[in-house]
Amino acid sequence: KDPVLRLSFFRLKTLIWNIDITPYTYGGRRKEASVELNLLLAKIIKFVGELSQYQTSWRNPKYIYAGHPPLEDHIDPATIYEKGRNKKVYSSIDEFRTDVEHMRKCALEYALQVKVEDKRVQRISEIEDFIKTIKAELACIQRDLEETEEKIKRDKKTTSDARNAQATIPVEFQSFLDRVGKIVQKLYEDGRSQPFRSAVDPKEIPEYAKTITHPMYLYRLKKKVQDVKYFSIDDFLADMTLIRDNAKKFYTGRRGQEHLVGDAAWMLQFAKGKVDEDIGTIEEEEKIIADFARGHPRYSRSFKRAVERQRERGSKR
Repeated sequence: KDPVLRLSFFRLKTLIWNIDITPYTYGGRRKEASVELNLLLAKIIKFVGELSQYQTSWRNPKYIYAGHPPLEDHIDPATIYEKGRNKKVYSSIDEFRTDVEHMRKCALEYALQVKVEDKRVQRISEIEDFIKTIKAELACIQRDLEETEEKIKRDKKTTSDARNAQATIPVEFQSFLDRVGKIVQKLYEDGRSQPFRSAVDPKEIPEYAKTITHPMYLYRLKKKVQDVKYFSIDDFLADMTLIRDNAKKFYTGRRGQEHLVGDAAWMLQFAKGKVDEDIGTIEEEEKIIADFARGHPRYSRSFKRAVERQRERGSKR
């Protein structure tokens, strides 16, 4: 019942439960902020429901509604929890507050139908206490929720900018980017790619940054596709080669991690195999991409740098 202990316990559960369960999807973010927001909101309801004084109500939401038939627009704690846990329903905290307030109104309407006065008063008191506790927990992590809402807004803007950028490119350029994106998608779906999906956390492996000066990982490749940074298949294969080379440099000789060298090598061979399957079409697309990017004010600088890097390293095919 101590509010400080309750806050600490809730934050601990949040840290434990706040894992990345969002599947990788081409065209989306590795971890979508909207999913994170909904998980946090669902956890508030679940945590409040699991408090000892509300366990009966939580396990059987109809208890708090006095066993009356559901209203047409009925909503209860389990409904809100499922909305947050299973779907990306809430795009803002205000939408969640609206549902909580509507749940309160529904519950009170049920409670007023209880004929025995003592029970009616008790039910109303339970409902108000339940809602107050939800609002208190909401206030406890208000800052975290607001930061997550800001992430959603930034994500929408980034997605919109990327779509606007890709809307101006030729069909062949878009087809090329889709082809590269699908290769990354296939790699992401394979379990062997798990250590290479995101950047190595320097807090977990501090020596990695000292050894690897040019880190590369699949999420970065996906962002480059979204931001239209690839102008040739050699650019993409060079990044895949860098992943393999970094793995070889860092994991060779490290007990229990040497298999990652082979996994990175497999990823490179897989990418090359997919490229070889469509090399004729890719080469035709590259010619159109070069003609387009060379004279486009938005892409000419990036294209020029890509050509210079390609000359320095030679072809990776």
